[in-house]
Amino acid sequence: GSGKSTLVGIVSGTVVRDQGELVIAGEVVTSARPAVSQRHGAITVFQDGSLIGELTVAQNLFLGTDPAHRPRFGRMEAWAQELLNSYGFDIDTTLRASALPPGDRQLVEIVRAVAAEPKVLILDEAT
Repeated sequence: GSGKSTLVGIVSGTVVRDQGELVIAGEVVTSARPAVSQRHGAITVFQDGSLIGELTVAQNLFLGTDPAHRPRFGRMEAWAQELLNSYGFDIDTTLRASALPPGDRQLVEIVRAVAAEPKVLILDEAT
């Protein structure tokens, strides 16, 4: 192919580049690790998803938040519901992620990514 998947992997920190350098918002990214890419503001929503099926929708949304912006644990479900509603989605935040239809799982993934306010957001064949 044309290298789209490789480029997505390099930017997201899941593929080690063999030459050149990765610069995100003027900062050189020196390590090929997803956490490093995320700290530089690059978030990828992959086609196969990354929700943890045993956790609720609220817990999955909570996992992706910056600790400085994270709600108190007791307010997690209300925060998650407000977040989804702000994007116009009515998804029950108390359901386990594994109970959601595929389309709702994808929406939760995208909302989690957008809520992190990334500098670069890559939707890898997201529906």
